Amino acid sequence: MITVNKKVKKAVVAVLSLILLGGAIAGIATAKSHAAGEKSQRKQALQAVPVAGTYAKAPKIEDVEYDDEDREVSFDFYGRVQWRRPKVKITDKYGRSYVVRIHSKDRDDIEVKVKRLKYGAKYKYKISGVKVAGTSGYKTVRGSFTAYDD
Repeated sequence: MITVNKKVKKAVVAVLSLILLGGAIAGIATAKSHAAGEKSQRKQALQAVPVAGTYAKAPKIEDVEYDDEDREVSFDFYGRVQWRRPKVKITDKYGRSYVVRIHSKDRDDIEVKVKRLKYGAKYKYKISGVKVAGTSGYKTVRGSFTAYDD
């Protein structure tokens, strides 16, 4: 059994009530209109929706954009993230690191200035000090991108 706080329970009950109202049009709610039936439905629904499962456990990159003119790389995350002393490291296929300066960071992205990236080459990145908003434990995100300007 998952324990949830009162605010989350109220929000889930409100959503379930809206779903039940929508089901009334189709005739589903009329078959289960007894108060005890609705109460057991809500209880089952609360058990079926894990609160912690609605958030990703580790931050994930949605998109990486390279701006050749400004020499910037932008990393966009799925959803909101939080930062604690973030660091970004970019390396090429030979393992050489490039000088990276964090230009800006936001709720869902981070932009860095990088010198001497070769247009069209593939690079690996490592972003540390980031977590999904509302979770515990800061993580490191790894991936790769190709330096193309859209």
